[in-house]
Amino acid sequence: MVIIQDTYHDITGRALLRITDITLQRMGITNNCDREAIWREIVKQRLKTDILEIRDMERVNMHYQQATHTSNKNTNLRGNPSCTQRQIP
Repeated sequence: MVIIQDTYHDITGRALLRITDITLQRMGITNNCDREAIWREIVKQRLKTDILEIRDMERVNMHYQQATHTSNKNTNLRGNPSCTQRQIP
């Protein structure tokens, strides 16, 4: 995680991801090269966050599909008259 920290600011998380070039100027970062370097790090963090969120969504989707497939498979076996079911005494 990228953290901007000096005597006036301590920013992490969502607030960090919402920072713009104008925000950096208002924070007192007047040097254009410094703002660009900070902005690059913020963009990298946004990209990492987006990638993690996409992976999480894929995992949830995969889990849902597996659960649905298993549920449908069990339903098909029970509802199929060609399948013989053994009665347990």
